[in-house]
Amino acid sequence: MKIGVTARFQNSYFSGGQPQVALALSRALATAGHDVILLRQASDPEWFIDVQGFKSKTASRVVFSSDQHYDLIIEATWCLSPEDRRKCADRVVYLAHFPPIFHDMESCVYQWNPTQRNFQNLAAIWTYDFYTAQDVRYLEFLAQVPVQQIPYVWDAEALDVATAEVG
Repeated sequence: MKIGVTARFQNSYFSGGQPQVALALSRALATAGHDVILLRQASDPEWFIDVQGFKSKTASRVVFSSDQHYDLIIEATWCLSPEDRRKCADRVVYLAHFPPIFHDMESCVYQWNPTQRNFQNLAAIWTYDFYTAQDVRYLEFLAQVPVQQIPYVWDAEALDVATAEVG
């Protein structure tokens, strides 16, 4: 299966959880035998300022284009437009990796997140299996699509590479 995973390569690999989630998930899917491609925005750098030795151990990185087509796109760090979702993949899922209810409550108090959510043309939402049934119902209510819980994936290899690079 040809799978695209949205990813960002800004600053350090360790400057936030989103790049770690995207890369760990993409490596797990590649290990399972899928053809995985990391999709980045044209305005983003090609790679992080650190973990250079990890770059060759990850999926290929391409600038997203609406001319590409995938069996599945997983929106892990940034989202496609509803039109691109329909055009570029047979199925698009959004990975809600932050605790859904807590994240939204915090965003109401501290309005630091400029992201505008749009659930149009999503096939499903994935969230971790350790979040509550209440989180799942909340996402189902907001998006009006099925919500599936998946296991958390962790990949320690980037940490090993960073430790070796720093010395």
